[in-house]
Amino acid sequence: MSFLKSSQKDIVGFLGKRFINWKVISGGRSRWWWRWLVAGAILIPLGLDWYNPFLLRYAILIEAVIFIVVLWLQWSGWGRLLSWLAASLVLLCYWASTFFLWLFLENFWYRLVILGLTAFFTWWYLREWQRLRLTLFLGEAGAGSTPTLVLGFISCFAFGSSAQSFLVFLSTPLWQLILAFYLPIAALIICFVYASGWSLIKHWPYWFSGLIIMLQMFVLVTWWPTSFYVVGFTLAALFALLALVLRQEAQGFVNRRFFSRELSLALAALFLVLLSARWF
Repeated sequence: MSFLKSSQKDIVGFLGKRFINWKVISGGRSRWWWRWLVAGAILIPLGLDWYNPFLLRYAILIEAVIFIVVLWLQWSGWGRLLSWLAASLVLLCYWASTFFLWLFLENFWYRLVILGLTAFFTWWYLREWQRLRLTLFLGEAGAGSTPTLVLGFISCFAFGSSAQSFLVFLSTPLWQLILAFYLPIAALIICFVYASGWSLIKHWPYWFSGLIIMLQMFVLVTWWPTSFYVVGFTLAALFALLALVLRQEAQGFVNRRFFSRELSLALAALFLVLLSARWF
């Protein structure tokens, strides 16, 4: 025997259907505020490590939980699995590189800058991820190459700086450096190639050549007797140069003037940094 009227049953049924499809924090276009929540939450692990370095394991656990939540919010179906994996891998590499770089920072103002940049670029990348629906959702090749390039550049800088820090301060073996710092860079190259519209199977020589070049340069520049940040910027600039060439190749070099300007700017910045660097 039911104690509900027909109108009440309709309301309960409607709420039940909404509850089934409901998420705790919606990632839709109408719910923009969840990106701010994630951008703020990702600062908690860094702040926890800042407060007490012995809480590092808990900081890593919190960051892992936040990442799982983001994956859940951005899920868009099995048909978009590869794009979802590529976009999530880029974000994971960015957070991991920031965390590695954070461990060796001692200057108060540098840490404040890292906090601000981490929050901002997390928010920005999530906005681009949502707006483009994981890069290739609309079938537009190269739609998400710019967000991938930006976060890839920052991640390579942080990974390169951290790798030399581990080498100098902890005498980390080279094979461990490659596993911890080069493999994420390799993943970023593959993700960028995919975001640029290439087929990872048909056009494997492109991303494989990029992996070989970056591996050679990673082993070389990590041992340079100079500042950690010079090493990081060198790897980041090399990643940007490879990414620019791969993106233009995927687009058939339709805008040669824009490509020449970007390439010249990257080369000029790399030349100025190496020229003004302090060599020991």
